[in-house]
Order: sequence, then structure tokens, then C-alpha cells
Amino acid sequence: MNQTIDSEPPSKPARPRVLGIIALVAVVVGVGWAAWSWELRREAQKAAAKPPADPVSDAVIRHALESAGGPAGEVSEKTRWADVVPGIDLESLAPGSREVFLRFANAERCTCMCGYTLAACRNYDADCETSLPRVQALYDSVSRGQIVSAEGLRQRPIGTP
Repeated sequence: MNQTIDSEPPSKPARPRVLGIIALVAVVVGVGWAAWSWELRREAQKAAAKPPADPVSDAVIRHALESAGGPAGEVSEKTRWADVVPGIDLESLAPGSREVFLRFANAERCTCMCGYTLAACRNYDADCETSLPRVQALYDSVSRGQIVSAEGLRQRPIGTP
């Protein structure tokens, strides 16, 4: 019997090799995507863990004003008492309520970071988008009787009507 032996080995199918390459690429892409997602989550956690900025306190503002060259007892325009608050009809409030409103408006700082009290901000920056809603809310609370006392707040300076 004469057997013919082929000199070439039988060829392996290409399909398993292609599937292996595709699987390897999928694993590499999956690992890359997971690392990218993990880094994004880590950055988001870092951002969420940062404490909020502390609001500027009255003492810090007073110190800054004094450091700027004004005498310690001098009242700056930012803290000067204001009996008029543009945008608010104070005449419609009873005298006691008007005093409560003015004490709050002259004690509370505007949150627009201007350094002024609410009343001073309304007087020196009538276009402030922050102070008007705050003084309107304060006015509403005082006029409805929700705020009836200004105990512990800044008092009207001596010599002002």
C-alpha cells in the first residue's frame, strides 16, 4: 500500500484565533473603561468632600476695614446705619415693626459678598439681585408678625433719629 503523506500539516481554523483577539481587545477596553470610571468617581468624591467656603464674618470684615486705614471706631459706608431701604415701603409698617425691620436690615450682611449690610447694599447698589429678595422676605416676615423682636441684634446708633 502506497500511502501518500502530505508535507503540509493541516491548517487550523482561523475562527478561534479571531475570537481570541476580539476577546482580548474587549478585556483591554473594559479595563480601560473601568479605570476611567473609577477616576471620575474618585474626583467626584473629592469635590463632594471639600468643605463649603466659610462665610465672611463681621469680625473679619471689621478687621479688613480697620487694616485699610480707617480708625477703629469709624463707621464705614458698608456698616453705616440706614433708615431708608430702597424698594421697601417702611411707612406701611407700625413704628415697632419698622424698628425691628431696620435692626435686622442694618445687622444682616448681604450674601452677594459685597460686605455691606442689607440696608446699605440697597442704598449703595440698588441693582443688587441678592439684597432685594432678602429685604422683601424680611419685610414680609415682619409685616406678618413672624418676626417681632430684634433682641440681640445691632441697635440704632446713638444720635440717629
